[in-house]
Amino acid sequence: MPTQIIYYDEVRRIKSKSCKKLKIEDLGYSCKVLSAQKIKKIDRKTTIINTLKKRITNAIVDTIGDGKKTEIEQWVNAQLLSMDWDSNIEKIKDRRITTKELTNNGIKKFNK
Repeated sequence: MPTQIIYYDEVRRIKSKSCKKLKIEDLGYSCKVLSAQKIKKIDRKTTIINTLKKRITNAIVDTIGDGKKTEIEQWVNAQLLSMDWDSNIEKIKDRRITTKELTNNGIKKFNK
């Protein structure tokens, strides 16, 4: 999951939300540059799949050992990406079933 970090140099309270009225040029910043910045939208589907991948991989690795972690992670990722979003991943109740099934299947597959 992408991390967003915000640094605060100095905080000024001004009733207006105008960049120019904050006088940030005094701090060495440019209103034009700051106004042009965009926050990257975090894709919900990608976030959920990455979280599931981490949880399922860790559950399998905890059971069978750390020796095949990369291979397990790749297998879990491929399994998740091949699933139908609406029926397997979108809703929490579906994710629980999917997590349990993939964990059990992964343990069987890699515990040979």
